[in-house]
Amino acid sequence: MTGSAHQPVLLSVLSFSRNGDLLRRAVNLMRRGGVVAFPADCGYVLAARADDARSLGRLAELTGRSPRHPWTLYAADPDQALSYLDEPSQMLQRVAEVFWPGPLTLLSRCGQGLPEAVHRGLLKVAVHVPSHRLARALLELCRHPVVALQARTPLHPAGMEREALLESFGPGLEALVEGREPPGNLDLSVLDLGGTAPRLVRQGFLGPQELQRVLGCPLILSGDLPAPEHFTRFSPEVHLVVVEGEPDRVARRMKFQLETQGGRNSALLVTPTLAGGLLADLPGLEVLPDPECLEDLTRHLFGRIHHLEAQDSVRMILVQGFPREGPTAELMERLTRMAHQVINTEDPGYDGQGGLRPRTRRR
Repeated sequence: MTGSAHQPVLLSVLSFSRNGDLLRRAVNLMRRGGVVAFPADCGYVLAARADDARSLGRLAELTGRSPRHPWTLYAADPDQALSYLDEPSQMLQRVAEVFWPGPLTLLSRCGQGLPEAVHRGLLKVAVHVPSHRLARALLELCRHPVVALQARTPLHPAGMEREALLESFGPGLEALVEGREPPGNLDLSVLDLGGTAPRLVRQGFLGPQELQRVLGCPLILSGDLPAPEHFTRFSPEVHLVVVEGEPDRVARRMKFQLETQGGRNSALLVTPTLAGGLLADLPGLEVLPDPECLEDLTRHLFGRIHHLEAQDSVRMILVQGFPREGPTAELMERLTRMAHQVINTEDPGYDGQGGLRPRTRRR
């Protein structure tokens, strides 16, 4: 968070025609380098102009985002979004026509002229066209590219309400724009169309079947790929590994994983029952709330993952898995979708130590 003491200007847009001056005021504040919050289909987002290094620096400082991570461009309509890409394929244009505006972020090759600070030197850029009308109205008035990311903190990993937004980010914002329509709560899917075959990087509101019907060809799921080609929900550079099974086997596998791959650049997230014994003195050990307090466990677990993936020093996060049936089923499903690799120590092909390469989970 920034050290500024000021609070953001609150702009209530009840009518696009009568309150256009308020939208223009928000755009002007962003044009001058400020960070502006507004509702989108995935909740409140924090936005800044993409062609100004100072603006991106403010947004990174406000959110704690590592400067090595690329940003997502937000566009008012599909035409604007496609202009950020290098020669969009017919397949990409077909997907954009069907699903934009909507809960889908597309990855594809960068177009010419995009600031290096946006794509961080990668060959691909992420682009999103929100379905929220206020977000699109504001973006339409911008004469510069805009990057945005969902407003969230370790205590609010899935988004936040207005009061929490102001408490967490208010001093660093120039304006908060609101309207009659509240922020959405859709989980964005991420589809990579910049490779040799379409790849579902992250499943959100849109699933594989819906996307494949439009693509007209098989869709690769991220869990089907070898480790170097996959990236997790938050960071393309941090490996998130989930280890599930009996506690003793999980502890042995985590210890082996650290000794052979992770070292001091790793973090371990486990429940109290697993925190002693083999893992007691390992570096990077963090104890999660007991699964009986499911709400606390969920909030803390995903908050810590988000925080750790933003740290330059972390290269691997090992997380204890949870039962796939009962109260933790939904939590484990979400964790599986995020994971770079899921190791099931109960798999018949697993030797209990690591002599056999664990198979990447197919979803």
